[in-house]
Amino acid sequence: MEFSEKLQKLRKSKNMTQEQLAQQLYVSRTAISKWESDRGYPNIDSLKAISKFFNVSIDELLSGDELIEVCEKESETKVLQVKSVVFAALDVMAFLLLILPLFKTEADGVFYSVNILSLTSISSYMKIIYISLICLCGLFGIANIMYTLLQREKLNSFFRYGSITISALMILLFLWHSPYAVAFALFILLFKGFLLVKKS
Repeated sequence: MEFSEKLQKLRKSKNMTQEQLAQQLYVSRTAISKWESDRGYPNIDSLKAISKFFNVSIDELLSGDELIEVCEKESETKVLQVKSVVFAALDVMAFLLLILPLFKTEADGVFYSVNILSLTSISSYMKIIYISLICLCGLFGIANIMYTLLQREKLNSFFRYGSITISALMILLFLWHSPYAVAFALFILLFKGFLLVKKS
């Protein structure tokens, strides 16, 4: 008997609806429906909850092959989650551009390295654009970390491509005023590219 059939049988033995079981297991009704229609397996935590709730062992719920599949999926999910958090942390690192002396300014014929907040060689308008872009990148990273930790996978592509776009814009804007800031932003962009290309 497949897991989907076992779960359905166990649920019906307690005269429960999918909605009621979902509430007991702290998952969505859609998840229960997916598991019962053989369109996927629960993760390890949900399996433990099912096992405890129905007072059956995990071995009784899943065959050896099914258990291996669940473990592989869980491992793959955790790797992707770590990569997403690292990806987002790179965006948060953009806040360093507010304090690191990576921009050059001139005073009495002498060039100095200053942070963006102390930069006087550009107009106030451009300075606001720079600071806004840096803050947007950092806040984007914080939001991405929060969504990743909440396991909201739907917005992964939005965060990924939005992040790449913001990094590319920062590089283009910094080209005229700071090779050091460009190098910093380019490092972040290349690392993001590496994370996207690397499969495992």
